[in-house]
Amino acid sequence: MSREKAEYVINELLEMNKQALTTIETCAKDAIINAVKCKGNNGQPCTCNALVKCTSAIDQKETVHITKTLYGETIKIADIEQLGEYDIKRERAYKGCKNAADKRCTVAEGCIESGRWQETYEGVKLNDEEGALNVETSYMICLHGDGILFFEDAGQMVKTYETEEIIRVKEYVTLEMLKNIENVAELKELLGAWQFKEIIDYNIETSLPEYRDANKGREISQADVDELNRVLNIYGINTPNRIAHFLAQGHVESQGGLLPVEQYSGDNIFEYFREYETVRAEELGNTQEGDGAKYRGAGVIQMTGRAAYEAFGSYKNDPKIAEDGALYVAQNYFWEAGAYFWSVYKPNTAKNSDIFDLNKKCDENASVEDITGIVNGDRGDKIKERKKAYVYYSGQLHVGNENDMDE
Repeated sequence: MSREKAEYVINELLEMNKQALTTIETCAKDAIINAVKCKGNNGQPCTCNALVKCTSAIDQKETVHITKTLYGETIKIADIEQLGEYDIKRERAYKGCKNAADKRCTVAEGCIESGRWQETYEGVKLNDEEGALNVETSYMICLHGDGILFFEDAGQMVKTYETEEIIRVKEYVTLEMLKNIENVAELKELLGAWQFKEIIDYNIETSLPEYRDANKGREISQADVDELNRVLNIYGINTPNRIAHFLAQGHVESQGGLLPVEQYSGDNIFEYFREYETVRAEELGNTQEGDGAKYRGAGVIQMTGRAAYEAFGSYKNDPKIAEDGALYVAQNYFWEAGAYFWSVYKPNTAKNSDIFDLNKKCDENASVEDITGIVNGDRGDKIKERKKAYVYYSGQLHVGNENDMDE
């Protein structure tokens, strides 16, 4: 065969191969798209299992599809396992939102915390960039209305805030873990058991609370632990070491719930907290007379200062947080104010730095002194108690074996 003939044959074969590959590629794309498209059309009921509900939706029976762009085409996903951690688009908004200021739902992707689903199968990838969803535990957090989006039929079960509805979020902490401290004589004497001094009413003018029992608190309950687990999930305090540090700091700061608001001595509460309006005014964002007492420490971590309360009020779409201050927060957001301060407010005060990122510090095995310095401002404040508390909670949560939290 001549050289010219050989070149002609080779070029013909290459062209045929190119056309075949194009045909195969097109067919493959169509096959993939058709495989994941929702088949609920032509008036037939949808049977896909990638429908999600939202705990903040006004209609709790309402579901919507999660959509995905595949080869340039937007499709409704038919199977949860075909979703990656960044597939967070919804086909439409819910009819309304219980918690949003305007009661409207939004599908703005910027409202989804971290822009991704929480919980994926470790080590299982859909592609090089995103993990595959964990069908049984994946959920999204919508900051617009403080909602948790979860799959309707994935078997998730977690108590939602202020409702009896059950969906699933991980139970990181048990009632037994928190109550076991009562069986360790040294710790019970040093730290005290968890007991909550309940505020049943308060006076904004005097900045004084009315307690159900002024002399003692009630025992910790399963409802308290359910709420604790809810906020641990939502605010990403979700590894043994993060939780151990959070509980250790909170136990000491609030004296195990006996101090839902910061204590004071003397006859004049406003004079007692005057330093918060003078020496520490700029640090705390206090601008008006009376801000020191009004925005004194409250909640498990004793969040303090007008700036923090206003930020938290905006974050929760709850104006009473800033209007009523510490007494309202202590009564309604004991656990969540602490988690917000820990995961959102304090890290954001550093501006373009992670020096106050408490979860990151825990992951880097920061010392109790380092964590105390960020939470309290004084690295040595009650450091013996904080260290003892951290050792106790580390043991309860099996710090050192992160996989324990996933079993």
